Amino acid sequence: MHRSIGKAISLIALAVFVSFHSFSEEQKKIRVGYFSDNVFHSGQSDIEFKKGYGYEYYAMLAKYTGWTYQYCYGSWTEVYNEFLKGNIDIIDDVSITPERKRQMDFSSLPMGEEHYYIFVPQKGSQISISDINTLNGKKIGANKNSINHSLLENFIEENELDCTIVLCDGVNDRIEKIKSGEIDAMVTTDGF
Repeated sequence: MHRSIGKAISLIALAVFVSFHSFSEEQKKIRVGYFSDNVFHSGQSDIEFKKGYGYEYYAMLAKYTGWTYQYCYGSWTEVYNEFLKGNIDIIDDVSITPERKRQMDFSSLPMGEEHYYIFVPQKGSQISISDINTLNGKKIGANKNSINHSLLENFIEENELDCTIVLCDGVNDRIEKIKSGEIDAMVTTDGF
């Protein structure tokens, strides 16, 4: 079962540092933020098979640019923080927000759009899709430094709910926390 957290649609795009545009022709090795995600990236080491929407997007981009990639692995939060520090040149699956527009450049065309939902375990949950108040007193997982975190905060405030947000390091962390009972629900996209 899942519950939409509103009409929140966030455009996702490729994000690059401003200095990225000053790369010379000789400097074609690009440090790519590669986080574990069921839809965007799989293969979390240089020896593992890679696939996913983000991986295919990078492969297509390399055909036009001639770039080769050095993959930098980690959770979405780790990769995002390294990107902000300048240790990674390019990342994908970044929701566009006014704050982020001040920090980084985005591709002129979005990669797609995301719809965010609150997912709960299929069995044993006391949360009902027909009664939003059953979220009161529950712990809901959301990514650190993410749009799903800020959307969840807004959703809780707008609906005057009494929930606790538990910050997580990506979808795999949220899934593990649901399995262990640390959280009652999680926010993620419909494509996880």
